[in-house]
Amino acid sequence: MSSIKRTAADKFSSLRNAVANEILSMTDEEILVDARNNDLDPNEIALTMKSKAMDMIANIRKQKLKSIRENLNTAKPKLVKSNVTLNIEEKKKKILEFFAKPNTNYSLAFRNGERQSESDWESLWDDIVEQGLLDDESSDD
Repeated sequence: MSSIKRTAADKFSSLRNAVANEILSMTDEEILVDARNNDLDPNEIALTMKSKAMDMIANIRKQKLKSIRENLNTAKPKLVKSNVTLNIEEKKKKILEFFAKPNTNYSLAFRNGERQSESDWESLWDDIVEQGLLDDESSDD
């Protein structure tokens, strides 16, 4: 007798490996016959396995997405407000200059040619600065 005592987990692992090896040694036809002899529906088993596999894939993808979001949030540069703030007229001027540049991939349009409120311009300014297209500073660099 061996002096090493086997735990229940070791015994279960050995049994699981033995069953897996037996199944892997069988042909597909033998597996189907064995399943039918035990009143099991191979199609139902296949659908159950597919469903479990799809659930596992979805969970893995969710975890990856969560990890990517966390990494993105930690890597995202924090917006630092400049001590010098531009007034609304300077912001409008910089916005219009930005969109007037030749070969720009951006355009600007207002509905029905309406006038924009100062808050509309501020919101547009914030969006452009957040995307890194313009700097929120008063220098003309």
